[in-house]
Amino acid sequence: FGQIERLSFKVRVYLEKIEFNGRAQSERWHQVFSAAVSSVQAGDLICHMISDLSFLNNSPEVNLSAHARADLLQLCKLANENLSLAQDVFMTGRENGQDELQRRRAQYKRRTEQYSVRHLTKLNADSIAAGYDVSSLVLILIEDLRQLNNIYCTMADTSWVLLRGDKAQPKDQAADGAETEAEVPAEADGMEQDDGSTETAAQIAAAPGKASTPAQTAASAIERRSL
Repeated sequence: FGQIERLSFKVRVYLEKIEFNGRAQSERWHQVFSAAVSSVQAGDLICHMISDLSFLNNSPEVNLSAHARADLLQLCKLANENLSLAQDVFMTGRENGQDELQRRRAQYKRRTEQYSVRHLTKLNADSIAAGYDVSSLVLILIEDLRQLNNIYCTMADTSWVLLRGDKAQPKDQAADGAETEAEVPAEADGMEQDDGSTETAAQIAAAPGKASTPAQTAASAIERRSL
């Protein structure tokens, strides 16, 4: 994700140079560009998963078990549902939407952990001796889907732009609040820098929202896989 991280950095540098007409506009544009970078991350991750699934589809001797197919399809379904919710929150700004997304994100993580434990028990000497361990690939796909869901659930996140809101005030508002600004300039700047760097690291580590079509393509590829 080095290229994506550089893109994110350049976008933020670009936004720093723009003078917005008011705090609300600044917050919204930061949110829009952040979501755009997340979409690039998600697309990259989806392409990686589709590549793995293409390998399975082109290898008749390698079969996904019914349990593996069911688990992956269920995770794809839930990720797409969370993407739909994130898009709704992003467009409407529903106040309770962020809490709901975080709750779903935690539930999704617990589910992936349960699925991973189940497939870990299927790693055995026989499958490794056969030349390819399908369970190990399933584990990789489960982890990729967890990261994809993380990105979807943070697409509508506004915490970072809210922390940066004071910087986008018009000059007349900034003058009115000069006394308040003078009281805590160092602290505000510290919050701004820490939050920006933390978010970048978190997004890259969690890795990537994009339109639901590619994710549905991945789900379809799993579903087409013969037992």
